[in-house]
Formats: sequence, C-alpha cells, structure tokens
Amino acid sequence: PGVAYFANSYRLDALPPGWAGATTDHGGAFASALERGAVLACQIHPEISGAYGARLLARWLEQSVLFAQVCGRSEVRYSESADRPR
Repeated sequence: PGVAYFANSYRLDALPPGWAGATTDHGGAFASALERGAVLACQIHPEISGAYGARLLARWLEQSVLFAQVCGRSEVRYSESADRPR
C-alpha cells in the first residue's frame, strides 16, 4: 500500500474479464492497475509519486528482467523511440 499521484479524470470502473489488477477508492472504486501476461498498465504516475512510485518502478524493472530470463532472453532492451521493452 502507498499513496500515488493521479493526474487525469479517466477511470475504468472495474477490472476487465481476464485481467488481474488493483483498485483504488477515491470518490468511488476504480481499476488503477491491470496485468495480463507480460502487459502491466497503471493509471498512476509513478515517476512523480515519491518513494512509493520509485519502489513500484523498481519492482517493474526487476520483473521485466526476470520475465526476459524466463523467456530465454539475456537482456531487456528498450527502443529508442519509447522507454518500454520491445
């Protein structure tokens, strides 16, 4: 648990079928993070959520390295046009 920064008014009222995730309650419950397979998505801005956001980003990076190892890749590479695994 922690406090995270949200900077928009969009919301998904419930987790979609087939997705795991987290919910947040602020003026009503909504889906704040989704996960399915190698896809992880969040509604928060971890880069401006202080220590909590930094821990979240560190865990995601650790998991992407582990996922790459399980898939037989020796490294996780990032594209030059976007900071995300390819």
